[in-house]
Amino acid sequence: MKQVKCLFHGLTPKGLKVSKVINLQILKWVVLFCSISIVSCKKEDLNKSIYQLTISKGQTVAIDKEHSLMWQIKIDWEPYNFNERGKVFAYCKNLNYAGFTDWKVPTIDELRTMIVGCPSREKCRLSENCLDIRRCWTASECMCHPRKGPGEQGYYFDEEVWLNGKTYKEVVNANFWTSNVTLTDGESTGIIIVNFLAAETGSITDPANMKFVRCVRKLNP
Repeated sequence: MKQVKCLFHGLTPKGLKVSKVINLQILKWVVLFCSISIVSCKKEDLNKSIYQLTISKGQTVAIDKEHSLMWQIKIDWEPYNFNERGKVFAYCKNLNYAGFTDWKVPTIDELRTMIVGCPSREKCRLSENCLDIRRCWTASECMCHPRKGPGEQGYYFDEEVWLNGKTYKEVVNANFWTSNVTLTDGESTGIIIVNFLAAETGSITDPANMKFVRCVRKLNP
């Protein structure tokens, strides 16, 4: 009998997220008794880690070969507000970390690759190619339920990779800067951020809203 590998995301009666190879003839039974919601039939597991932690010059980096990126692991957890955008770019530009000096503020598409456990990573239309917040952003496509992710304290990022021992109270909503701004009628209206508490890609305009920065560099630029 023909089998197909489908990716299921949802809660079983025991509250477990699963991905199974199933026979098409028992698909109806699985959905009926396990209350599993079908998101897609493809090989990718949204909870699967894609990072390789490596120590370079005494400092740890995360290697993402799938997207050809290297991420700074140890950050200073210094939040920057809306009016300190210049400091954010200067921080990454001047960063000497793990023996490299070509760090930069990640783009929206680069930072969103860190999201795990939420379909918004692929579904959200807000991207480098679509920056109009009114046309490209919807809550149903660009976020998941807060604190329901697979990481520590329910964050939507890899477990034991990004928090570095910080607690929820210290990190708060885990808003992180991107290098992109939202556009409305061609005018800049806000800074695009990724919030890992809800796997949300969105826009920040409130000057008092604080955001962290994690620098990135291209592998073999």
